[in-house]
Amino acid sequence: MSHSIHQPASRADHLKRWTNVSLSLSLALSATACGGGEDGPGGEPFLLEQIGSPSGELSEGATWSINRPIEFVFSEPVDFSTVNANSINILTQQGGIGALGEFRTKTDAFGEAIDNVVVWQPRCPLQSDLSDAGLTPGGIDYRILVNG
Repeated sequence: MSHSIHQPASRADHLKRWTNVSLSLSLALSATACGGGEDGPGGEPFLLEQIGSPSGELSEGATWSINRPIEFVFSEPVDFSTVNANSINILTQQGGIGALGEFRTKTDAFGEAIDNVVVWQPRCPLQSDLSDAGLTPGGIDYRILVNG
């Protein structure tokens, strides 16, 4: 499965260009995503079910805000010790430069971990020109690879 996220590039979208990126998601999925083993606890395959946010699934060519987290929803609990930039890669389409951010578990309203959801939070920019953002603004396409 392959998806793309794309950054707006027209002059009219100048403001959006500085606050959004376009994500081109090329998903390299396997049944053992994030170290879950070949099968989950019930003998079912361990699968990536959704990439996106609580408000919806990420789709090919989607525009994404540079501070917006990306959620990876799996069919089974994830061994979080196996989640890192090698198991979930977020890279520029041109040059394969890695996006900067942190992985964390998702928690419910009571602070309890939701063990089948991994959240990636892009590094939030502190510089006024956004040069230190985890996702580079300005028409940069990214691809996301989820490896087993």
